[in-house]
Amino acid sequence: MFLASSKLWLNGAFSRNTLANISISRTSAQEIGLLSFNNIAEWVAEAAIALLRNRLWAIGAEFRQKPGVARIPESNWRDFFVAWFPEKGVSTALPTPI
Repeated sequence: MFLASSKLWLNGAFSRNTLANISISRTSAQEIGLLSFNNIAEWVAEAAIALLRNRLWAIGAEFRQKPGVARIPESNWRDFFVAWFPEKGVSTALPTPI
């Protein structure tokens, strides 16, 4: 179960189109499901913001809250990214952890 919302500001921050997204979801995954799942579900938040340099390039930051029910300690994920969209339906991104 999740709830998400996005907003695009035309000519927003730094006179660039600015895209923001926030979502909350209920999950029982540990390390986004790579390690395992458990019987306890928890609400977690995710957010992202991007400045669209032009039609081909975007730079931004992301945040993802990690559930606190795992047996191993998990820290929230944060990163900056640069994304390239050479044509419709094709994209690539270079994330850099903070």
